[in-house]
Amino acid sequence: MKSDGAPPPDENDTRGLEFEDLLSGYLDQLKDVGFIDPQEILAEHPGLGPAILQDLEAYVQLRSEKVTGSPLSTLGDYTIRRQIGRGGMGVVYEAWQSSLDRPVALKVLPAGIAADDKAFHRFMREAKTAAKLNHPHVVGVYGMGVESNTPYYAMELVEG
Repeated sequence: MKSDGAPPPDENDTRGLEFEDLLSGYLDQLKDVGFIDPQEILAEHPGLGPAILQDLEAYVQLRSEKVTGSPLSTLGDYTIRRQIGRGGMGVVYEAWQSSLDRPVALKVLPAGIAADDKAFHRFMREAKTAAKLNHPHVVGVYGMGVESNTPYYAMELVEG
């Protein structure tokens, strides 16, 4: 055991090395081309794909914060308060809708992923489809938009 209490790395465990190599390759592709296809990553690497996408999204967010000089704090009519979830098609934030003075859940497709036309259109189709649903067990969609190449849609905020 190492002095920090962590077990020594298993020399036979190639999953960690494989993940790092794949992530590094996709980061290079993102830097060179400007976008990646999330569905392609999930199809080619079903076991590691979700974790790779999560790390790529975090990279894109950090990179956009570095470029703008400040963290993303507003998007259209919404003031972002905190991240409350993430998935394969975006990050969900708790936000405040200024015009109607109410809390909302704001789902955002990171700019790096939104650069892919297929991902962008799939995200917008998801928002429009969700807005058509009317059921007591489905959150309502309040609105959608695109600002600074970042698509988003606002939903009812449900605690828990």
